[in-house]
Amino acid sequence: MFPSNKLPLFVILGLAFLLYGNTLMNGYAIDDSVTNLDNKFVAQGFGGISDILSHDTFIGKTGKKLVIVAGSRYRPLSVVTFAMEHAIFGYNPTVGHLVNLLLYGFTGCLIFLLLSRLLQKHEPLRWYLSIPFITAVLFLLHPVHTEVVANIKGRDEILALIGSLFALIYTIRYLETKQAKYLAFTAIAFFLGLMSKENTITFLAIIPLTVYVFTKYNLKKNLVAFAPIGVMTVLYLALRQSIVGGGGDSMTDSLINNPFLGASIAEKYGTICYTFGEYLRLLFFPHPLTYDYYPYHIGLTGFGLVSILSLLLYVGLGVFALLKLPSKSVVAYGILFYLITFSIVSNVFVNIGVFMGERFLYFPSLGFCIVIAWLLVEGLKRFFPSKEKQIPVLLGIIGLTGVLFAGKTIVRNFDWKDNFTLVSKDIQVSDNSAKCNYALGEMYLKQALAENDKTIKNQTLNQAIPLLEKAIEIYPEYKSAHSKLGDTYYYLGDFRKSIDANINLIRVAPKESTVQNVMALLQQTPDQAFQLQTLKQLASVMPQSFITNFNYGRLLLDSQKDRTKGVQLIQKAAKLLEQNPRDGNYNKNKQLLAPYLGR
Repeated sequence: MFPSNKLPLFVILGLAFLLYGNTLMNGYAIDDSVTNLDNKFVAQGFGGISDILSHDTFIGKTGKKLVIVAGSRYRPLSVVTFAMEHAIFGYNPTVGHLVNLLLYGFTGCLIFLLLSRLLQKHEPLRWYLSIPFITAVLFLLHPVHTEVVANIKGRDEILALIGSLFALIYTIRYLETKQAKYLAFTAIAFFLGLMSKENTITFLAIIPLTVYVFTKYNLKKNLVAFAPIGVMTVLYLALRQSIVGGGGDSMTDSLINNPFLGASIAEKYGTICYTFGEYLRLLFFPHPLTYDYYPYHIGLTGFGLVSILSLLLYVGLGVFALLKLPSKSVVAYGILFYLITFSIVSNVFVNIGVFMGERFLYFPSLGFCIVIAWLLVEGLKRFFPSKEKQIPVLLGIIGLTGVLFAGKTIVRNFDWKDNFTLVSKDIQVSDNSAKCNYALGEMYLKQALAENDKTIKNQTLNQAIPLLEKAIEIYPEYKSAHSKLGDTYYYLGDFRKSIDANINLIRVAPKESTVQNVMALLQQTPDQAFQLQTLKQLASVMPQSFITNFNYGRLLLDSQKDRTKGVQLIQKAAKLLEQNPRDGNYNKNKQLLAPYLGR
């Protein structure tokens, strides 16, 4: 696999360091809390590896199974590496970023080595103007990969692609040598890819496609070469089902985890088609970038002009690639590589829990880079037959693209410094995202609680309010946003608005614990008229609450505002209490009721 000239490999590794060296100064961000920083299995180091391998990924943080997105999450390999890092270095984000950087550079080397073997018949003008080298460089340079590389959690994508590429390499090696050891290597590489992320499963199609386009081996006569990936897929799916299948507290009834909740068929698939075009736009023009594509950064569009054109473009690309495939076209291969690897993250077959995401382009972008590299090298030959003219034009195009992409990548890496830096930056792009507004509002609340200076504390709390209110405006049933808004007003001393926020939370998610919060807040607001008005609201939104009925009836009796209704409410409270004798507060509540029942 290794060429006599090792310089391209050193250049590729050096480019990775140039592009992502500034991430070594960054900390943890976003989902690093789930897979690393707040994961109790990772905290156990080597001792937690068995738990990581035998549990849903979310359990490490939550302590219980939460079906946050359809299909749950089982991607243990990257989490195992985090546990190993923690055992040796403790919580050290610099180490995590360095590992990501090295793995990313290694991925670039693998792409170069693989394509050099597949395209060895194509004599390049210079090694640095070859299709394999240009493809690897474009892949490394592309700013859309910053989410994967600059976010430590993104290692699952990197490891999955490495495993997939190794499986492809070893399949070809088996076909060349017929040595059984390469079948074993293929199986191991593919299984490790699957254990990193489900995207690897698309290589069930990519590996035979690659063999068909770039080799002379007959697929039917060499089915044994593809047996390892088939067997490993069945084994992985069975293992995955046994670990994450069924059970758990479902959270897919939330718009934040199910962006198409409540959408019509036309709205859902029209929006999906709209994102098809957005993905292609990001590949050609990766600006602006954001970590947040949650509702409604992208709105439910239906089948508008952009959605229809995007769908037609994808259909056209697919038809073109299939028509060109018998001629072993590299462009057709690149297009099919893109479409096949994109299919699993397109929302067409599996609900991925968000409208779209830049990380979902990590696999498909390789197909894009292959097409662009091929068109640059082969296309210039048609316009500039002379090599002397081809070289400066090609260098100019690659140089300009490299400067623009590298600049965007390096600058974007700074945004991934930490949660606050990222969210406060990206809200300028995703200003209509409920999740982004909530996340920044919550951060301001946390900052305020850590602040000793009262003036600064109140200023920070007031910064949180419009963000949380906008999150609720976008998604009125956003439970967490209602809760944090109530907390924010409480710490500002505005108890009435805190009560309003908590009552709105009860409307969305009726809970006795929230009612108890309102009762505690009412003690801070001695205005009897306001208390009666609040209790009346509570009785309408949570009529089967013992606490509500008892306190509302008690206040009506004590104030002598409406004795008849007060008696009715007390009697209703007594009935509700007797219906739930196992309540931990049963005896206490019975004692509270006794004097009023006597009256």
